[in-house]
Amino acid sequence: MQVFVDSGPLSQDEIDNLKSFLGVLGYNPLRRHKEESELNIEPLKSYLLTNRELEIFQYLSKGKEKREICLKVAISTTTFKRDISEVLQKLQATNRTHAVSELFRLKILE
Repeated sequence: MQVFVDSGPLSQDEIDNLKSFLGVLGYNPLRRHKEESELNIEPLKSYLLTNRELEIFQYLSKGKEKREICLKVAISTTTFKRDISEVLQKLQATNRTHAVSELFRLKILE
């Protein structure tokens, strides 16, 4: 079950990330709407990765260890675990490896 939470307006990075994600899926929301401001992207927010989540998974995809990633990203192991859990939930992945493979499949990671 997906739960959608309104966490306020999207940042420009989040909007760009969403556009990229939708493009990979072959979805062009502008076909139905004349202006970008008319788009209702609230239900899709759960699929957006934050910049930090993306950075963590880029390091994971390169085989980096948790401690090394925490040092590079300047976060605690608790924050690391929370970010991992958030991404697993967003992607409906069962573990980190599954999440990394989904991110490659969706062409979010290269």
